[in-house]
Amino acid sequence: MKASFRNISSIMDCVACEKCKMWAKLDILGLATALKINLDGDNVFSSLQRNEIIALVNAFKQHSQSIYNFHEMLAYHQRKSIAPKIAIGFGVLVGSLILAFVLKNLFPKQEKGKKE
Repeated sequence: MKASFRNISSIMDCVACEKCKMWAKLDILGLATALKINLDGDNVFSSLQRNEIIALVNAFKQHSQSIYNFHEMLAYHQRKSIAPKIAIGFGVLVGSLILAFVLKNLFPKQEKGKKE
């Protein structure tokens, strides 16, 4: 796993934008540190380097923000999708009433005992 993350990090060296390169390497280091903590067990905290802790905190912040944005976007789309459903329901109701009125006037009931 360490070799894979080093390989990914070395691929980032080919990126021309220094800012993009720095953020990508920071994200990769944060993910690698999280995996290191999960796989190595309890004694890993004493062996973490300063840059690994910083990358881990940054990765936690970035992923937390992504989850928050996802929930906000989901809530927005749920609020947005209620209005068309209400409008469709109201339209069906009004359309049914108009259709019933038209049908009633086209085919009036005949009184019993009277034939046309």
